[in-house]
Amino acid sequence: MEQQRASHRGSAHHHAAIRIPLRRRGMKAPLTMSDLYSSEMNMSGAPLRISLIAAVTRSNGLGSGGGLPWTLPKEMSHFRRCTTVLPPRSSSSSHGANFTSPSTSPAKDQRMNAVIMGRNTWESIPEKFRPLKGRWNVVVSRSMAASQLGASGQKGSNGGPAQTLLANSLKGALDHLSKLQSLHLLGRTFMIGGAQLYAQAMLTLPQHSSTASNDHHASPFVLDTLLITRLKSDLNCDVHLPEFRSDDQIRLDEKGTRDDSSTVISDSVGQQESKSRGRWKRATHEQFNEWLGATEKDLLPAGAVEEKGLEYELQMWLPA
Repeated sequence: MEQQRASHRGSAHHHAAIRIPLRRRGMKAPLTMSDLYSSEMNMSGAPLRISLIAAVTRSNGLGSGGGLPWTLPKEMSHFRRCTTVLPPRSSSSSHGANFTSPSTSPAKDQRMNAVIMGRNTWESIPEKFRPLKGRWNVVVSRSMAASQLGASGQKGSNGGPAQTLLANSLKGALDHLSKLQSLHLLGRTFMIGGAQLYAQAMLTLPQHSSTASNDHHASPFVLDTLLITRLKSDLNCDVHLPEFRSDDQIRLDEKGTRDDSSTVISDSVGQQESKSRGRWKRATHEQFNEWLGATEKDLLPAGAVEEKGLEYELQMWLPA
């Protein structure tokens, strides 16, 4: 088991005093966390691209009582695969004009992907699996101390690198990761829960960043990919992902059909979540496989998957 996608508030401040066993070009000493907080470290010119990954019910239910009303080992393996595969070295974006295979030389690649989560999501992960191995783990909490992370600075369960950072806000977490990106230490960035962080990302982060050189208002952060495991059942949940599909897309989803339109719903929907509704478009099955760098031997299943009596579909959504 990798992690429980719980839905909850984030928490704390302070950063973990960990030592990163990597070296910047031209530096003799290993990079430390103080480097990430140094004003001399310039932010990368490219925006930080964020992917949201979640398993949800037909009506976007995320969980109940701090846990999941389902246990799906194969779906958890899909989560692990998506959040660990590195993008091509030429780009750390979530997606782009060209979907190319991920790096094939991990031994020479210093990057890791990152997972951002709230405190309750962090605590829902069994302690022996914390932090999630082979990824930067960023915990967002206003009340948590670095010492409470426990595994901070230690290696992952398989002896590999697994660094843990702490931030007191989503913006603080993204700022930390932008600095890692500028140091070429970051692959992809994933938002993995809980519900409040999901909602904040979906309702406040733009889907596009201006590329105009004279645009001083371009966002440094972009939410440009949704990786959704869509359960075909409506299980009892007390927290939900904001609805991002238009009414037509919901109907097509119910039929198991991919939407080929980019219809944006009218402004008559008087809910805050309407900001994100209908502004996403289902990627093709081929695009999702290319994003993953899948080969003929490990292609994603097309259509519905059945596991432990539940049916679900693995989806990828891109800006319309």
